[in-house]
Amino acid sequence: MSFESLEKRLRDFFQKISKKNAFSKNFKQNLRIKTLDFFVQKNQRKNASFWHKLFFPKISLAAFSVIAFFVILDIFPFNNPEISAGKILQKYGPVEVIRNNDVILVKGELALEINDIIRVGNNAEAELNFPKKFVSVAKNKTNIHVVKDDYIFLENGEIENKVMQEAEIATDRGIVKIDSKADFKISVSESGETKIINKKTPITIFDWKNGHKVLKEKEEVLLRTDTTLTNKFIPADLKLSSSQKRAIQAKLDIARTKALTGVEKFLLSQKQEAEQDFLSANKTFRSIAQILNTTRNLQITTRKNINLITLEEIFSLLNKKTKDETLLAETKAVEKLLTLIAKNKYTFSFAASDSGFLNFDRFVLLENIFAIDATEMQHGNILKKKYLIAFLNKFQNQIVKINQFAIMNESIEKLPHTDLAKTFLTELQQIVAPDLKELIAQEIQNF
Repeated sequence: MSFESLEKRLRDFFQKISKKNAFSKNFKQNLRIKTLDFFVQKNQRKNASFWHKLFFPKISLAAFSVIAFFVILDIFPFNNPEISAGKILQKYGPVEVIRNNDVILVKGELALEINDIIRVGNNAEAELNFPKKFVSVAKNKTNIHVVKDDYIFLENGEIENKVMQEAEIATDRGIVKIDSKADFKISVSESGETKIINKKTPITIFDWKNGHKVLKEKEEVLLRTDTTLTNKFIPADLKLSSSQKRAIQAKLDIARTKALTGVEKFLLSQKQEAEQDFLSANKTFRSIAQILNTTRNLQITTRKNINLITLEEIFSLLNKKTKDETLLAETKAVEKLLTLIAKNKYTFSFAASDSGFLNFDRFVLLENIFAIDATEMQHGNILKKKYLIAFLNKFQNQIVKINQFAIMNESIEKLPHTDLAKTFLTELQQIVAPDLKELIAQEIQNF
């Protein structure tokens, strides 16, 4: 037991018995001093036997008086569960508490004391409850030291924490201090790296080098041996660099392509592979938050935890960084595409197009998906234009004009004679050069 623990136990003890016993202030103060004096001198003679320390000449009378007092009243405070640091609830798997030299296998609920060491075994889980302060859920292979009733040390493993009032959680790498409501997760790897993921409400992280960082909502940080938090503040530069814009555009292209590939597989009953594509598309789109949360040279410091970011939040985050209407419009369009797929994939009533022209087939796919909700078709038109331009580039990049006509004619003739093909050519006509518009108009008449 620590000195602080004894102080706390005495305070709680006197609060408890004051209602039943009219002890004077002087009596309680003298008793407190004698008890603490005995405790200090007891710890100074660690190599002596218990009874030798107890009846050491200088303190035997005081020690005997204190112990006799508690024994007679049957209110010895050191075994009173009502003044424990907190409690631990074993949820499943092996959970044990090491107290002094004893190993206690936790079955159900157990009162925790200061200096307890908690070990949560393989495939196990336990809940640590520190009343009115915070609750931590410790998972698979986690070791924790209870320092105080509002302070624990995470040696290794993972804990999820919900703070009601105040808490301090330390690791070999740093310490998190909270004095208000918070919800966050801390994990310590076998190599000693500390990862902190903040779900909501800003929290303050201190490293042992006196650096500190406010971790905002849905951010994460990895503390390594070379991390210096004081140098990790992101500049207040809201303008996106050209490299950041290119990175965001690449993410949008990849997310759109993966999503449409997934729809094609879904329509061909390859549902397991399709779901993997949908997950990948969503993750790619949400990872735009990482790009927005970097310095302008793309050196990531504090990261957004993309598992906590919703699709809708990406547009809002981007809108704070740029007023590029084209980039914003495409971002919103991809968000709507992913949302429509997630909500309607089990009720698709159309088949995959297989014309042999990928750009046309993807155009048709987008037309069918956004037709599910006509109010979102404006966003679908933004994405369909991507495939119109890709189709157009096949022949428009030809230097000789006659080659442009020949390749375009050849491509158009291979399109199926359907209403969607007619729609495709009509929208293509709106973006081609004037000398090609007439040629496409003639082709449209053949449908």
